[in-house]
Amino acid sequence: MENKAKLIKKAKAVLIYKDLKRVSERLKEAVKKSPTVFNQDATIQRFEFCFELSWKLMKATCEIEGLEVVSPKGAIRQAAVIGLIDNPEIWFKFLDARNITVHA
Repeated sequence: MENKAKLIKKAKAVLIYKDLKRVSERLKEAVKKSPTVFNQDATIQRFEFCFELSWKLMKATCEIEGLEVVSPKGAIRQAAVIGLIDNPEIWFKFLDARNITVHA
């Protein structure tokens, strides 16, 4: 039987995953809208939400596997190590884009 801490980590990962699914659908909707300033701002915000939930899901999954992760870059690296993602370089580009939008 799994220990309580691991079960809690798995439950957290499931919640993050559900939120990510919901937010990614909202991002898909935003991308389809006409390119107004308002819609551009909404799309950027939704991208930021998706990225944040993505790296947090990577982190949660790595922690379930017993790996320590403390940052988005660390989560991306470890997610690649365990085979959760197959192209960490694109995720680093997403991170750079998120950092630009957050600090703009």
